Amino acid sequence: MTSSARLAAMGTSPRAIMHHYDLSDDFFRIWLGPEMVYSCGWWDAADGQDALALARAQRRKLDFFADRLGVAGGRVLDVGCGWGALLDRFARVHGMASGVGLTLSPAQADYAARRLAPQISYSVQNWVDHEPGQLYDAITCIEATEHFASDTLSPDEKVEVYRAFFERAASWLQPGGRMGLQLICLDNVSHAGSRAGRGPFSDLILRDIFPESMPASLSELVLGWETHFELAEFLDHPSHYQRTFRAWTLAYREQEALAQSLVGPGTCRTWARYFAAGEAAFRIREHSLYRVILTKRPEPKSWAIVVRPSDIQEAPDPVSASAAAVRSHYDVSNSFYALWLGPSMMYSSGMWDGAGTGGTGGTGGAAGRSFRARRVVLTADAWTNELLAHLGTSLPLTVTREQVTYFAPTDPTAFGPDRLPVWIWMDDPSFYGFPTYAEGGNGALVKAGQDCGGAVTTGDERSFDPDPDALGLLSSFAEQLLPGLGAPARTVTCLYTLTPDRDFVAGPLPAYPSVLVGLGAGHGFKFAPTFGRVLCDLALDGATSSDIAAFAVDRPALAEAGHPVSWLV
Repeated sequence: MTSSARLAAMGTSPRAIMHHYDLSDDFFRIWLGPEMVYSCGWWDAADGQDALALARAQRRKLDFFADRLGVAGGRVLDVGCGWGALLDRFARVHGMASGVGLTLSPAQADYAARRLAPQISYSVQNWVDHEPGQLYDAITCIEATEHFASDTLSPDEKVEVYRAFFERAASWLQPGGRMGLQLICLDNVSHAGSRAGRGPFSDLILRDIFPESMPASLSELVLGWETHFELAEFLDHPSHYQRTFRAWTLAYREQEALAQSLVGPGTCRTWARYFAAGEAAFRIREHSLYRVILTKRPEPKSWAIVVRPSDIQEAPDPVSASAAAVRSHYDVSNSFYALWLGPSMMYSSGMWDGAGTGGTGGTGGAAGRSFRARRVVLTADAWTNELLAHLGTSLPLTVTREQVTYFAPTDPTAFGPDRLPVWIWMDDPSFYGFPTYAEGGNGALVKAGQDCGGAVTTGDERSFDPDPDALGLLSSFAEQLLPGLGAPARTVTCLYTLTPDRDFVAGPLPAYPSVLVGLGAGHGFKFAPTFGRVLCDLALDGATSSDIAAFAVDRPALAEAGHPVSWLV
């Protein structure tokens, strides 16, 4: 294991960090903007290039990491925290419970602490010296890895540093914890080609802007993380940095006179060259910008071996599988492959997203994942039309908010199943009730309610509070019908989703036969076993032995405009 002292010596020194980041907060604010986010933003095609667009791009980037890492209610470590914008937004907008930010710049730590977020602490501390008092739920490292390994290191030594960092990061995380990385990496340039003395760009960056710093190649970082982390998401966004550098350039030019008064004309000329060179580096892909989400492995890879870049030799002549071996797999039977590949006969992974792809099947999404099936059963009750709207159709449904009340009789035995039947009062208003099934005892209650007496609502807007007027109407009726019923003990609410004829819906959509709709119309629960069997038959076999013609989606009550409404059944 590499010692902390050696790791600290292999990275950018505090002196070099202060050379760059402690230049002047006011100078950085000129082109970073008031939020002081010094990293690549996340740009949409419709974004402009003004200061407001830059601010939106930076917030979009921070929100992406907050979402992917699930920071709400969690404890987060930000390695290379800059001026504190990331943890501040995680706390204010996304509900992060607590955070710790590490930086080697005293100026940045002082600025971040003045954001006055009590649940966040900032330290001038190298990651190699960090020893948390408790585990984190997530870790972020936004464009900081180029300071972990200095420009004097060989590729083997850089990988040594990255392995140590990710091993320690894994030890700081809760089981299943996530890590969010934003990485500036060498791309269309070699390790040797990126060193100082190889050209004006590398000389500018390594001597004047970021002394003692060096981006990694992607392969070097993968060798660092793969033992302890699984790759959850990977994005390649070099064009986003082109736009970020351009936005910084435009903001700087608007206040160049102020910038010169703060840091002097010579420093301003150097930084203007840096903005131009940075945009060019990402345009020609000498550098790339990666966004990566990692998940801590349950256990480190047990088979992992230490591979160094220097171990990779020139590849020998490739040896491919023999023709006989290929035929033994692919020439089994075209009919066999057609059974499960489908008509496309494409034998490779598909690209899945949350959108439907047409065809005879259906696609549904949950928690960012998609599932494809031959048929989809839609039993969404009050939300049925919200889902059908995605198919350009709807049903004439009315959603009402109903309630039932449990009464506490003074003599529960008088309302037991042997004395009181299940009853329905068929009038307008209509009421119904049940006997007590608690063997008589002091806790026995009688359930009663009004049928279809509630206000029209929606699934999202419904209230869970009992309606006192409806309760008064029910109590008055129940006292006359059932003397001794007692006082109301509790009232609960529910939703009815009603068709005009108050009948079930069970069957396929005519225009989308792979989508099966099931709806109980306010009395489906007591028929759930049969309802479930019918929908299961339709989903698996495309037909059912039960006669469900009366419940068809295209029956007159659902297909005819202005069909009479009748809910008393």
